[in-house]
Amino acid sequence: MQWSAGENAGFTTGKPWIEVCQNYKRINAEEEIDDPRSVWAYYHRLIQLRKKMPLISRGDIHFIDTGCEKVIAYLRCLEKERLLVLCSFSDEQTTVHKVSVPANSKCLIGNYSDTAVPYGNTLVLRPYEALAFIW
Repeated sequence: MQWSAGENAGFTTGKPWIEVCQNYKRINAEEEIDDPRSVWAYYHRLIQLRKKMPLISRGDIHFIDTGCEKVIAYLRCLEKERLLVLCSFSDEQTTVHKVSVPANSKCLIGNYSDTAVPYGNTLVLRPYEALAFIW
Protein backbone atom coordinates (compact mmCIF):
# COMPACT_ATOMS: atom_id res chain seq x y z
CA MET A 1 0.00 0.00 0.00
CA GLN A 2 1.29 3.40 -0.95
CA TRP A 3 0.48 5.55 2.07
CA SER A 4 0.71 9.10 0.72
CA ALA A 5 1.85 11.39 -2.08
CA GLY A 6 4.82 12.33 0.09
CA GLU A 7 8.42 11.30 -0.34
CA ASN A 8 8.83 7.55 -0.89
CA ALA A 9 5.02 7.17 -0.88
CA GLY A 10 5.04 7.69 2.88
CA PHE A 11 6.88 4.40 3.57
CA THR A 12 10.06 5.79 5.04
CA THR A 13 12.19 8.89 5.43
CA GLY A 14 15.21 6.69 4.74
CA LYS A 15 16.22 4.91 1.56
CA PRO A 16 13.61 2.31 0.51
CA TRP A 17 14.94 -1.18 -0.17
CA ILE A 18 12.76 -1.42 -3.29
CA GLU A 19 11.73 1.23 -5.81
CA VAL A 20 8.44 3.03 -5.15
CA CYS A 21 5.77 2.73 -7.88
CA GLN A 22 5.62 5.74 -10.18
CA ASN A 23 1.88 6.34 -9.57
CA TYR A 24 2.17 6.90 -5.79
CA LYS A 25 1.30 10.62 -6.03
CA ARG A 26 -2.06 9.75 -7.59
CA ILE A 27 -2.82 6.34 -6.05
CA ASN A 28 -2.31 6.13 -2.30
CA ALA A 29 -4.19 5.51 0.94
CA GLU A 30 -4.38 9.20 1.84
CA GLU A 31 -6.18 9.99 -1.44
CA GLU A 32 -8.56 7.03 -0.96
CA ILE A 33 -9.53 8.15 2.55
CA ASP A 34 -10.37 11.65 1.30
CA ASP A 35 -12.50 10.40 -1.63
CA PRO A 36 -16.09 9.43 -0.69
CA ARG A 37 -16.33 7.35 -3.90
CA SER A 38 -13.16 5.34 -3.31
CA VAL A 39 -12.80 1.64 -2.63
CA TRP A 40 -11.60 2.56 0.86
CA ALA A 41 -14.79 4.56 1.53
CA TYR A 42 -16.98 1.72 0.20
CA TYR A 43 -15.34 -0.85 2.49
CA HIS A 44 -15.54 1.61 5.38
CA ARG A 45 -19.32 1.82 4.83
CA LEU A 46 -19.54 -2.00 4.65
CA ILE A 47 -17.68 -2.35 7.95
CA GLN A 48 -19.94 0.25 9.61
CA LEU A 49 -23.03 -1.63 8.40
CA ARG A 50 -21.63 -4.92 9.71
CA LYS A 51 -21.04 -3.36 13.14
CA LYS A 52 -24.51 -1.80 13.21
CA MET A 53 -26.57 -4.70 11.83
CA PRO A 54 -26.34 -8.15 13.48
CA LEU A 55 -28.06 -9.65 10.42
CA ILE A 56 -24.90 -9.13 8.37
CA SER A 57 -22.56 -11.03 10.67
CA ARG A 58 -24.84 -13.43 12.54
CA GLY A 59 -27.66 -14.24 10.16
CA ASP A 60 -28.01 -17.73 8.71
CA ILE A 61 -26.61 -17.84 5.20
CA HIS A 62 -28.24 -19.56 2.23
CA PHE A 63 -26.47 -19.52 -1.13
CA ILE A 64 -28.71 -19.09 -4.17
CA ASP A 65 -28.18 -20.74 -7.54
CA THR A 66 -28.18 -17.78 -9.94
CA GLY A 67 -27.80 -19.91 -13.05
CA CYS A 68 -24.80 -17.75 -13.92
CA GLU A 69 -21.28 -18.82 -12.98
CA LYS A 70 -20.06 -15.22 -12.74
CA VAL A 71 -22.72 -14.08 -10.25
CA ILE A 72 -22.87 -15.12 -6.63
CA ALA A 73 -25.97 -14.54 -4.52
CA TYR A 74 -26.87 -15.35 -0.97
CA LEU A 75 -29.60 -14.63 1.54
CA ARG A 76 -28.89 -13.89 5.20
CA CYS A 77 -31.75 -14.44 7.67
CA LEU A 78 -31.99 -13.38 11.30
CA GLU A 79 -35.36 -13.49 13.00
CA LYS A 80 -37.66 -11.55 10.63
CA GLU A 81 -34.91 -9.66 8.79
CA ARG A 82 -33.62 -10.66 5.35
CA LEU A 83 -30.58 -9.51 3.40
CA LEU A 84 -30.06 -10.46 -0.25
CA VAL A 85 -26.54 -9.96 -1.59
CA LEU A 86 -25.69 -10.13 -5.30
CA CYS A 87 -22.14 -9.84 -6.66
CA SER A 88 -21.13 -9.95 -10.30
CA PHE A 89 -17.59 -11.04 -11.09
CA SER A 90 -18.02 -10.37 -14.80
CA ASP A 91 -16.44 -7.57 -16.80
CA GLU A 92 -19.66 -7.41 -18.85
CA GLN A 93 -23.29 -6.68 -18.06
CA THR A 94 -24.94 -9.87 -16.80
CA THR A 95 -28.60 -10.88 -16.73
CA VAL A 96 -29.80 -13.15 -13.93
CA HIS A 97 -33.20 -14.83 -14.24
CA LYS A 98 -33.29 -17.07 -11.15
CA VAL A 99 -33.21 -14.40 -8.43
CA SER A 100 -35.90 -11.86 -7.64
CA VAL A 101 -35.76 -8.83 -5.37
CA PRO A 102 -38.90 -8.44 -3.24
CA ALA A 103 -40.91 -5.27 -3.82
CA ASN A 104 -40.82 -4.44 -0.10
CA SER A 105 -37.01 -4.42 0.00
CA LYS A 106 -34.68 -1.45 -0.12
CA CYS A 107 -31.16 -1.23 -1.46
CA LEU A 108 -28.86 -1.09 1.55
CA ILE A 109 -25.63 -0.55 -0.39
CA GLY A 110 -24.21 -0.88 -3.88
CA ASN A 111 -20.91 -0.10 -5.50
CA TYR A 112 -22.37 2.07 -8.28
CA SER A 113 -23.55 5.55 -7.30
CA ASP A 114 -26.75 5.31 -9.35
CA THR A 115 -28.08 2.02 -8.05
CA ALA A 116 -31.56 1.29 -9.35
CA VAL A 117 -33.65 -1.29 -7.52
CA PRO A 118 -34.31 -4.13 -9.99
CA TYR A 119 -37.59 -5.49 -8.64
CA GLY A 120 -38.94 -8.51 -10.43
CA ASN A 121 -37.71 -11.81 -11.82
CA THR A 122 -34.94 -10.51 -14.07
CA LEU A 123 -31.89 -8.70 -12.73
CA VAL A 124 -29.33 -6.93 -14.88
CA LEU A 125 -26.03 -6.41 -13.12
CA ARG A 126 -23.36 -4.09 -14.47
CA PRO A 127 -19.71 -5.16 -14.63
CA TYR A 128 -18.48 -6.09 -11.14
CA GLU A 129 -21.65 -4.72 -9.56
CA ALA A 130 -22.45 -5.63 -5.96
CA LEU A 131 -25.83 -4.96 -4.35
CA ALA A 132 -27.38 -5.69 -0.96
CA PHE A 133 -31.13 -5.51 -0.36
CA ILE A 134 -32.80 -5.61 3.03
CA TRP A 135 -36.37 -6.29 4.09
